[in-house]
Amino acid sequence: MLICSHQRKMRLTLALALLSVLTACTLCQGKDTSFEANWMERLLPVLGNQSLLNLTLPGTHDTLTVDMSTTVSDNSNDMSSALSWILHTIAQYINILDVGYFIRQRAITQGINITQQLDSGIRFLDFRITYSRGPQKTDPSAPYHWYCLHMVESNQRAMAYLAEIRTWMDQHPSEIIVIWFSHHGDQGADNPYEVPALVQQQFWGNFTQLFTGILYNFKEQGPLANNTLNKMIAVNQRVVVYAGSYQNMTLNFPNVALSDTNIDNDCTCSDSSLQISLQQANRCFAAAGARIKANIDKNPNMLYLVSLAGESTDNQITYAAELTYISWMIDADAARRNCSAISNIPNMTQYCPLTLQELGLMQNYYLQIAFENAIEKEYQLPNAFYLDGVDLNGTFRVGPQYWNVNSFLPPNPSNEPTRINSDARYGYVQVISLSNIRRVCPSTLKALQRNLTLSAECVAAESLVQSRRKLFPINRWQDDYFGRQAVWPQ
Repeated sequence: MLICSHQRKMRLTLALALLSVLTACTLCQGKDTSFEANWMERLLPVLGNQSLLNLTLPGTHDTLTVDMSTTVSDNSNDMSSALSWILHTIAQYINILDVGYFIRQRAITQGINITQQLDSGIRFLDFRITYSRGPQKTDPSAPYHWYCLHMVESNQRAMAYLAEIRTWMDQHPSEIIVIWFSHHGDQGADNPYEVPALVQQQFWGNFTQLFTGILYNFKEQGPLANNTLNKMIAVNQRVVVYAGSYQNMTLNFPNVALSDTNIDNDCTCSDSSLQISLQQANRCFAAAGARIKANIDKNPNMLYLVSLAGESTDNQITYAAELTYISWMIDADAARRNCSAISNIPNMTQYCPLTLQELGLMQNYYLQIAFENAIEKEYQLPNAFYLDGVDLNGTFRVGPQYWNVNSFLPPNPSNEPTRINSDARYGYVQVISLSNIRRVCPSTLKALQRNLTLSAECVAAESLVQSRRKLFPINRWQDDYFGRQAVWPQ
C-alpha cells in the first residue's frame, strides 16, 4: 500500500509540474512550428550541460544535391578523371543522349534547400566539394571554382551555399552545426580533390573568413567531449568542422577544424536489400552507446556517424538506363521485374526506381521502424546520421513521391497505380530530440519504475517533443506496387 501511495503521489507531482510548465510556457504547445528551427535552444534547460558528443545530430546525405546542374563535374566521383573530363567538356556540348539529365537523377538525394534544411532541424551537413569549371562551361579555358557535387556539379559555387549557412547561423545564435567537407566521403585521403594544396588553402581561407568568430577552435576550447553546449554557445563557437585532405587544406588555419579521420563512419545501414538495411540499422542503433563511449575513451573528438542513405546498385542503374533510353528494344516488363527484385520486398514486382531519390524514400519507409524501436528501448543513438529525402518541419519522406520530376524521365507505365500516401512523412528531428532528452532524463515510465523524481525541465522537454512527434508519427500502409509493406518485416 505504501508503494502504491508513493506512486500515486509521484504521478500527481509530475502532473502538477507539467501543468505549471505548460501554463507558463507557450513554447511547449504543439502549435509552435518554430521548434525544429531552434530545437537546441528550446532543449538547453535539459541538454545544455551535455557535450556535443553526448548527443545525436540529424543530418542530410549529399546535403547540397537539391541544387544540382546537369553538368558532370571535372574530377567527378565514381568515375575516372578522364571520363569526368569527357562528360564535362564534350558530352554536354553535343548533348549525347541527354546524359547529364540521366546522371542528375541518379545524384539528387534532397528536395529542400540548405536554409530549409536548417530550419527543419538538420545539424550535420555532408558538404561535398570539387574544383571544376562551372556548369555548362565547355570552354577549356574557362576559370575553375569550387562547386558542390554528386557526379554532377551544383548550379552555384560552394561559397554561395556557405554564405547562406552563415546567414542562418547569425539568425539562430543558440544553434550548433557540424560540417564535414569531403570530395565523396573519402575519409583520410591525401588529396581527393586532385588539385594543388595552395588551391585548397585558398578555399579554406575564404571559408574561415566567411565564418570568422563562430568556428569552434580546438586549441582554445579543447576536445569536444570536454566541453558543453552551454559553453560553446556562450563563446559563440558553434560551427564544428571535420575536413577531408586536412593537411593540404587547413595548413594556415588548422585549429578550427579536425581531420575527417576523426569521424567513425564504419557502420553503414545502406543495402540494396531493404530487409538487410533495416537489420543493420537496428544493430547500429543498439550498439551506439557502447561504441560512442569506446570512441571517446580513445579520442575525445571522435564523432560516430552512421549512413542511412539509399543504396543504388549497378544493376538498378542499368535497368533504369534501359527503361529510359531503349524500352522499345527490350522486354520492359521483364526489366522492371528484375529491377524490382533487387530490393527484396515481398510482392513488389513491377516498380523499378528510376531515381536515387526513390531508392532513398523506400529506405526511409523502413528506417522509421528502426527509429521507433530505438525510442521504445531507449537506445543511445549515434552522434550523427545522414540520410536522403529530408523534408520540412523536421521530417523525412516515406511515401513514393520524389522531388524534381521532369519531362526527361520516361512516362510511368500505363498500369502503374496511384501513389497513395505519396508524400507521407516521419518525424526525424523529433525522434532524435526525444532520444537526446532521454540521455539526461529517463522516460516517465522508467522514472516511476525506479522511484525517480523528474525535474520540471525534463517533464517540459519531453512534453514539447512528444507533442511534435504526434504530428508526424510512424506511418505504414500496404502498397505492394511501390514496396510499402504494412507488417513486413516482422
